[in-house]
Amino acid sequence: IPIYFLTGNHTYVPIESYSTAEDVKHALLNKLQFNKFKQDFIYLYEICDKKDQLEERFVENDEKIADLVSMWDEEVREHQTEKMSFKLFMKIRFYFTPKIETLDIDDSVMFFTQTVYDIIMEESLSLDSTVTKFMEKIDEYIPRKMLANHSPDDWVELIKPHAKRFGDMDKIKARSEYLNICKQFPLFLAQQYPARYEKRGEDEVEFNYPEKVIIAVTPEHLVIADGDTREVVKAVKLHNIITWGVSNEFFVPVVGDRHEQEKLYFATTQAKNINLLLQTYTALKLGEGIPPTTAKKGKDAAPRSTVRNAAIYPKTNLSVSVMPATS
Repeated sequence: IPIYFLTGNHTYVPIESYSTAEDVKHALLNKLQFNKFKQDFIYLYEICDKKDQLEERFVENDEKIADLVSMWDEEVREHQTEKMSFKLFMKIRFYFTPKIETLDIDDSVMFFTQTVYDIIMEESLSLDSTVTKFMEKIDEYIPRKMLANHSPDDWVELIKPHAKRFGDMDKIKARSEYLNICKQFPLFLAQQYPARYEKRGEDEVEFNYPEKVIIAVTPEHLVIADGDTREVVKAVKLHNIITWGVSNEFFVPVVGDRHEQEKLYFATTQAKNINLLLQTYTALKLGEGIPPTTAKKGKDAAPRSTVRNAAIYPKTNLSVSVMPATS
């Protein structure tokens, strides 16, 4: 079965009828001589490419790949009038460190590649220091939703003043600079999920939350962002989450401290994924390992999310959006 990387490359991994996602993942990462400790932080990632949207989810380690492929075939048959395709990618599920300065070269490449992928698929802007290369592959450097705003020539003119300062920078330094710029934003290294805020009459809340929100979890924070603009409404450090509850339809965090608390209700189909991220990052902060997942699999798994797992910059006017980053 082909496994794709966010760089655009792919390789084939042999499978048996009983091969799980974890079997495939370890077979590939061992072949690549990838650090065994860090293998637990990486998962297979399912992407369904439809005509009008991408749907995506992490594949649980104990899911059988043959069963997954069979479900893809069944879904294609059930929607014969719709164009859709499926692929499996390798992607970081849990970031093992938020400290960019501690990354070795291999880690830096992984973090960089995933950040660029996430940004390009959404409303954020990454830049390339080589104008000629940029002109030839503009769609690889400008987020899809922004491409139509300007012609390729206009994009180059907007970017030239920022690109000059990076002309002599090597790739390693450029990746590092890119990540250093991105880490300033609250949604950097975040997994994001769509949700709907529900105000309960008996509860008083500090903010007037928008109804449509994004729930984002980073190694350091739980972030609530506006679902349309990605503007951050509230960012809570993990140690300020007193407790939280989840069901198939709701995520309910209680945030604050001993003196003042706020209970929030969010309707989302992704509550159990949010729960797993919070459990994992909390455990890692306590020096514990990644907790076992109890997520349902196959047809009972959480539905794929239609929100890009990125957009680390909020929507802004162009003069602010054009950041001096390299790609």
